[in-house]
Amino acid sequence: HWLTWAPVEHPKPNFHLPEFFGTLVFD
Repeated sequence: HWLTWAPVEHPKPNFHLPEFFGTLVFD
């Protein structure tokens, strides 16, 4: 199993695709 906080639309699990990184904002 693998989990990301932003969806990654790729046939194989790959955590190094900058086009799917998204934005994370802390207040």
